[in-house]
Amino acid sequence: MWVLIIAILTGGIVFLAHSCLKTPEAATDKLRDTAKGFHDVIKQDVIDFVKFVAGPSEDVSARILTNFRSFQPELKLQLATFKEDALIERTDSHWLLPDVKLEARAPISYTYFVDLNGTWNFLVQNRKILVFPPAVQCNTPAYDVGKLTISVKEDSVLRRTEIAKEAFHNELMGYAWGRSKIQIPLIKENARKQLKTFVETWIKNNFANTEGFAVEVYFPDEKTGVTFAPARN
Repeated sequence: MWVLIIAILTGGIVFLAHSCLKTPEAATDKLRDTAKGFHDVIKQDVIDFVKFVAGPSEDVSARILTNFRSFQPELKLQLATFKEDALIERTDSHWLLPDVKLEARAPISYTYFVDLNGTWNFLVQNRKILVFPPAVQCNTPAYDVGKLTISVKEDSVLRRTEIAKEAFHNELMGYAWGRSKIQIPLIKENARKQLKTFVETWIKNNFANTEGFAVEVYFPDEKTGVTFAPARN
């Protein structure tokens, strides 16, 4: 576990967060169990992996994806959960009236995943399996509403504070979605490790002759010099 203090200032908003990335062994075990489940669903004889990955890369990707999607078409692979105790400060300004300064505090959870029904590509080079998954996404951020508080730090008798508080409350989900994108680089290496484990386990449990193959995972925003034809549905 690691701890991070983040401060972002934009316009009249200050967002402070005490954050931690939780990567329990249970998460890895869940991905490993999911990969093992492919063996029961595919219901096929053991196939030599060297023969399975022979041929054009487009065909290899299509064969692997057929197996992936036969397991569960809408399956999401959960990769990491990021939790933070957020402090959000907002200044509500009016050009003729005094400012109202507000503060919100709440724990927020972010769960990141990749979609098995998204665009995947695979490339086999010698004994390397290059995996190109879809971009990491985040489920809807979850505020702990029982611990959410919005307080007024600076008030004015000339302002309708409750209206300012309601407007602030309505904007909180937008702030959380913005934070979810900012945090993706922080969980990327853990996501890469989880995906590598998933693919390695899937190969091991569904094929023969897999010794010596190494799995490498590359996300869409990483430059590799590798290009693929448009996905075939």
